[in-house]
Amino acid sequence: AGGHYSLAGRATGTAVTGAPEAPPPVTAMARSGTAETDLPLGGTVPVASGDQCDVSGYDLRWTTDPTWPWEDGTGVVADAPPAPGHPDTLRITELTTGLDHVVRLRTTSDDGLESPLSASVYGTPSAAAGRVWRVAQDGSGDTQKLQTAMDGAQAGDLILVAPGTYRWADMVASDDPFAIDHGMVYIRRDLRDVVIRSEAGPHRTILDAQGQGRMFFVQGYNSGCVIDGFTMINGVANGFDGYAGGAIVGHLSSPTIRNCVFRDNLAIGANDSLGGGGAIWWGGVSEVKIRSCVFEDNEADVGGAVFLARTNDTNIIQDSVFEGNVANLYGGAIGVWSGDASIERCILSENVGIEAGGAVWVNGTDPDFPIDHTVVIDQCT
Repeated sequence: AGGHYSLAGRATGTAVTGAPEAPPPVTAMARSGTAETDLPLGGTVPVASGDQCDVSGYDLRWTTDPTWPWEDGTGVVADAPPAPGHPDTLRITELTTGLDHVVRLRTTSDDGLESPLSASVYGTPSAAAGRVWRVAQDGSGDTQKLQTAMDGAQAGDLILVAPGTYRWADMVASDDPFAIDHGMVYIRRDLRDVVIRSEAGPHRTILDAQGQGRMFFVQGYNSGCVIDGFTMINGVANGFDGYAGGAIVGHLSSPTIRNCVFRDNLAIGANDSLGGGGAIWWGGVSEVKIRSCVFEDNEADVGGAVFLARTNDTNIIQDSVFEGNVANLYGGAIGVWSGDASIERCILSENVGIEAGGAVWVNGTDPDFPIDHTVVIDQCT
């Protein structure tokens, strides 16, 4: 019930010399494309090593409830995968337009063994309410510039970004002081319900700030905006906004950031100012939803990967991985200052908070905002 999942081909055999082990899990599955009632996904069949069994099938399940136990999700019929190392195209059909769906899967072997669960992938089957803009470096789209599409977008528009590496030098003019201050893409005030999404997922769609600035500046009152399916590398926060957010900074708005990878982004302060949120800084009268993202080797003074400051609603971080992030002071992975947050089903590994909070640092002492706050950490490692 609830959809059909189709693949083609068959796995090839690999010799297993010892006791058979579970097949390798899928590690790079991502949303690809857009459809009104379907959820297109793409990935690569994982390659077995050592005594791992080959992948011969999938146990794929989805739900619209982000708190779900995987076993209670809706199962989908799956054909056999192609050979290990080959790309795979997945499509779940007959879904409900406009609802967030969460997908996870296990690989299976002919011996009946199952891999660990894949990371969650979030997607919303949708026919864009407004115009669909396509950004492509080869000139096949509406524009080659991310900001040009965003400048033209109106509420409800969808911006699709073709595979490729989008570098600062190609996206931002060297004499553009506004972009230098704000970032590669500026989402203007009051631009609601705009989705910017990669066509082929984060492993094939890279935003490289080349150490010149950040990727996204999200201005106020942008509820409903979605940033989906990018790898963001080499972003740097600057003094324009107090060294906040090496890859993304936002306030007074409540967007969703999902299916993204953040790597080697920096928010280091200067002149007695502390940098916050090596990858993401969020604050003000707002809440942000961060879902199914990976944060690796980001650095800040506070909140090596994510810093949440003075927010009035509950920020949500779900199904995400934080590894090797560093805070020179507090909160190697996540820092929360006078705000509410729910951190659910996340893995936080080998992060460093040099002064306090190797994984998470929480401080509710803010004389300018003397109200109680709650931070929940649930089902995390």
